[in-house]
Amino acid sequence: MLSIERAKFAISIRPQADETGATPTSYVFDTNGCKAVHLVIFCGTAATPPTTMKIKESDVQTNSTTLSGATDVPLGDFSVSPLTLAGATGTGLVSAVTIPVVGVRKRYLQLNLVCAAAATFITALWIGEDLDEAPSTAAKRGLAQYSVVVG
Repeated sequence: MLSIERAKFAISIRPQADETGATPTSYVFDTNGCKAVHLVIFCGTAATPPTTMKIKESDVQTNSTTLSGATDVPLGDFSVSPLTLAGATGTGLVSAVTIPVVGVRKRYLQLNLVCAAAATFITALWIGEDLDEAPSTAAKRGLAQYSVVVG
């Protein structure tokens, strides 16, 4: 079970509308200290499905939006069963993938998404869980604000 006390968050793809078929800017996630990582993808209107939606990994991060020598994460390609690309009927869908960060897993992850030539409204969020050490501030969790409601 996900414990938010021992989790960090990061934007994968900022909320946006893409009508050009371009690849939206996708941010790299550093899995350092995580036992598992979740990628949550929110698909609003997809007039036509994305042409590519897969998770890549690498041990080398060039900058915040680029991996060097990235390879596909096994079972992280949304065009291969059991996953599927969001289609024109995929309005309002939320999809998620859990990636254990063990064994031969590489340190950095990134979502590679290429939109089709019609309107696609999409955003994605990384959640790293079961951190070795609980973050002490909202900023260290990757959040603007964080509060625990008691009582």
